[in-house]
Amino acid sequence: MRRRLLLALAQVIVAVNAFGAASAEQAYYPTSQVRENDWQEITDEEIRNAFEADPQIRLPLRIAWYNLGTDTVLDEISVSQYEVESSYSIPKTIIEGFGVGTGYSRYGYSEPTTVNLRALRLAAARAKCDVLVLVGSSFRGDTRPNLLAVFNILLLPMLFNPSVNISADYAVEMYVIDVRNEFLYGQIAYDPDPIVERYLTIARASAAIEEARIQLMEEAGDQLSSDLNALFERYVTEPETR
Repeated sequence: MRRRLLLALAQVIVAVNAFGAASAEQAYYPTSQVRENDWQEITDEEIRNAFEADPQIRLPLRIAWYNLGTDTVLDEISVSQYEVESSYSIPKTIIEGFGVGTGYSRYGYSEPTTVNLRALRLAAARAKCDVLVLVGSSFRGDTRPNLLAVFNILLLPMLFNPSVNISADYAVEMYVIDVRNEFLYGQIAYDPDPIVERYLTIARASAAIEEARIQLMEEAGDQLSSDLNALFERYVTEPETR
């Protein structure tokens, strides 16, 4: 009798461990965040200039882009409404001091680097760009066991048992700024409902999260492109040539 109880207890422990073993998270966050110029340096004159700033979008467009994150959502964003004369991607090395990296690792979250808006405007001005577009994205993919995980006591059932649920959450923020006078043309956001899939096998779960991430990133590119074109249309009412 005692042996049976110990065997049953061992099975319960194994089942509980199997239930929790499938829990995992994949995530990345922006490597940098933009702050305004130090508030202690702001003068009344700068505040007046902010009120008096007028949009100075000129055609054809010359755009400087800065990726506050690490993924390739910038490659999905395009301007089709007007001719783009130049499109310059500001290197992360000259702003953050490194080329690649994430705000998340297996050991935990690290605070993003704080970058100065003036430094970004200066980099854009050196490239003779009129508009600065900042884009930051974050992603989190959760893998969680469902109730079927209690059957993952043995390795073989674990491989074929649909015991995993996933949730993929993706968000993007985009800021469009005048390089000359720091006029904020607009803030554009993409923050859809997470993609949730249930009853996947462990082998399928990781691929499903990556597929969901790519789908959300492509959808973000479509929406952000449309919103960016609409924003330019509001401010470029009478196209000019250089």
